[in-house]
Amino acid sequence: MPSTVLEWMRRPARRRDFAQVPEDWLAVLRRAQEGDPSPARQMLAEYISRHPDAVLGWFWLACVSDNPWEVLSALRKVEELGGDLPAVRQGMTWAQERIARGERAVPMQAPFVPALRVPRANGRRYRPVVPVPSSPRWPLVVGLIAIVLVVALGFGWVLAGNGVLSAEAPASFPDAPSAGKEVPVLRWLAAGAGASRPAENPFSLAEEHAHRAEALLQRGDFRQALSELDAAIALRPYDMQFQEAHALAAQYWTGLQRYHAGDWPGAVQSLETLWHTASGYREVGRFLGQAYFEWGMAEQHAGRLDEAERLYQRAMQLLPESVDIEDKLLEIHRIRNPIPTGWDKKIVVDIASQRFYAYEGERLVYEFVCSTGGASSPTVPGEYQVLDKIPVAYSSAWHLEMPYWLGIYWSGTLENGIHALPILSNGQVLWEGYLGQPVSFGCIILSTEAAKTIYDWAEIGTPVIIR
Repeated sequence: MPSTVLEWMRRPARRRDFAQVPEDWLAVLRRAQEGDPSPARQMLAEYISRHPDAVLGWFWLACVSDNPWEVLSALRKVEELGGDLPAVRQGMTWAQERIARGERAVPMQAPFVPALRVPRANGRRYRPVVPVPSSPRWPLVVGLIAIVLVVALGFGWVLAGNGVLSAEAPASFPDAPSAGKEVPVLRWLAAGAGASRPAENPFSLAEEHAHRAEALLQRGDFRQALSELDAAIALRPYDMQFQEAHALAAQYWTGLQRYHAGDWPGAVQSLETLWHTASGYREVGRFLGQAYFEWGMAEQHAGRLDEAERLYQRAMQLLPESVDIEDKLLEIHRIRNPIPTGWDKKIVVDIASQRFYAYEGERLVYEFVCSTGGASSPTVPGEYQVLDKIPVAYSSAWHLEMPYWLGIYWSGTLENGIHALPILSNGQVLWEGYLGQPVSFGCIILSTEAAKTIYDWAEIGTPVIIR
């Protein structure tokens, strides 16, 4: 296996690749090596769109590109054409690492770049990139040049007289006709002399289609955006970034179509796949969370509470600020744990006055000052009951102990309850001196003495009314 690009290019099948290039192309490539790669990138993209088997063209495109997707695509094309080189695989890994980190490529800094060299000029003849066997063809070449010049001057006089040729010089010289290509020499010379409208550049056209696709996606016109991306891919099939953009847009559009059709399982399937691929893509998280919520309501209506609760929990992960989802979780909790009628004991918490009341029948037996949830995590009003009793509960979310815990309702994946002033891991008592003010994370806080009294008095199932 050849170890360098140049060794591989010396194979007979590769000897014609880039063997002849116009003078200004050599200058552009030399500018790329000196730190100005942009002209070379456009020139090479245009060249390989017409000569897709020009392996060294693909190599150079990977060298001068600042788009890691384009670098990766160009090197994969080299590999497809038989360039199984360590440098190619090393360059592909280099590009994939930048894609994963969301970084741009640095032109002329890829690992395989040192293996490439710009062809050098020798007078008016150019040395090919790899050795090409020489032969005494100069008499034939001189004769052909003389014939071409005579014909070109004659036709040029006719074309100029009819206003076909422009006096302006071309922006760049086109490709010289290579061996085996049926390109009329006169047409090539006329283009070099300054055709009035140069051929459109496939590289630039593909970029224009991609920009139009992005604008259409912003407006929500996915059908037309996908058509524009199809056009960009047709012009630059080697560019994986266009293919990736097409795949993401198609997946998103499929999910939205199913969502608006009320196909909640189908919408979840499409959008969940996209979420795992690109969680930040447009509003995929919002639509996915809402699809889970709608699907959960359908399951709850059908009486499948376990499945509904699972779907609501996933919706809550995606839309943690949704009050509607939280209400549905509480509703399922109440269905499963109805408040018993005729219960002798009852707890009432008044958020406005920050007061805690305990009743036996109609008789008030305890009254304490309390603290409920602060503005960012308020205690939710409603009718609940004591779900569990734990002497000292621990919150992994807040890293604190909560003595005399009485759990009363779930808020997403966390349970809120009644407990004493919490204790931090360093032994400090949190919120000491703040009782009577809404400061908690949603729980109902009592003094240590009051919390112990209520913990001993209340039973699992005791109704709790928060108003």
